[in-house]
Amino acid sequence: MKLKARWRTFLLKTPLKPLIYIVTFPALIIIMLLEHLRESLLKFLLDPKNRPFLAVVKGLRNGLVYGTKIRFSHAAVMAMLFKTGSVRDKMHWVFMATKTHAKNLGLYVTIYKTAMLLLSILGQGKETSADPFIAGLLGGYIVFRRSNNINQQIVLYVFARNMLALAKLPIHKNLLPAKERIHDVAVQILS
Repeated sequence: MKLKARWRTFLLKTPLKPLIYIVTFPALIIIMLLEHLRESLLKFLLDPKNRPFLAVVKGLRNGLVYGTKIRFSHAAVMAMLFKTGSVRDKMHWVFMATKTHAKNLGLYVTIYKTAMLLLSILGQGKETSADPFIAGLLGGYIVFRRSNNINQQIVLYVFARNMLALAKLPIHKNLLPAKERIHDVAVQILS
């Protein structure tokens, strides 16, 4: 009699207990899987062997963020000052220009970092002085070969930076005297 009374009390006190188990068990499994995934991901991220691969991902992120920050503000100002049409058309142009710029920079950095990683692996972990040139040439050819306004602006910017560096090179190599006047004139001419 006592057993029957206990069973009846159990059923009366917890009529939804089986339902609770049915509902919470899958949730507990999902939580355990997510926790395992988090631990595995953290272990992967903290492993020094994975640093070169993570540099590629970080480069992609930085290219996207930098391209967005630079182009959005520039395109918004240019659209408001010089574009004709509705505000919607102007904003569409701003977002398309921003998307193109961010995509191109992100893709370029990803190709560059991946090429540097592959060249490092092929060179048994040693980087030669030609590796950055080869990686930059490959990335530049793949990304900037399409002719559009944004690619032209990026290429002109990079070209101007290279010309300015070439103008400063004789001074840094002590081939020319380091006079402030020469530096100022070179900056004004090449800027």
